[in-house]
Amino acid sequence: MIDPLNGSLWYRFWDKVEITNTCWLWVGAKGDHGYGAIGVNGARSSKGRKNCYVHRLSYEWFVGPIPKDLVIDHLCETRNCVCPEHLEPVTRIENMRRGMLGRDKKGKFCSKEDLEE
Repeated sequence: MIDPLNGSLWYRFWDKVEITNTCWLWVGAKGDHGYGAIGVNGARSSKGRKNCYVHRLSYEWFVGPIPKDLVIDHLCETRNCVCPEHLEPVTRIENMRRGMLGRDKKGKFCSKEDLEE
């Protein structure tokens, strides 16, 4: 887990977050598939500084470690949201299932029957 007391990263994170009535929106750089990303010093990839997905960083800072083999699902279906209340660790299969089925306006997961109506 990346230490939230690493002042530089903490301030860079909050500098790129816009809090709205519904979500905490990441307005900084985005990586693959539209997810917010931030460079993390000390972690290097073959291309230089390593990028970290900010929704995962937010979850770890405000909730705790992400269990091994789980991914983070955005319950609000907003890829650049970093609000920890909108993030839930799930299996990859569950995340794909939820993405295919979608949600209704109240956030409840839709069934195949709901989508056919």
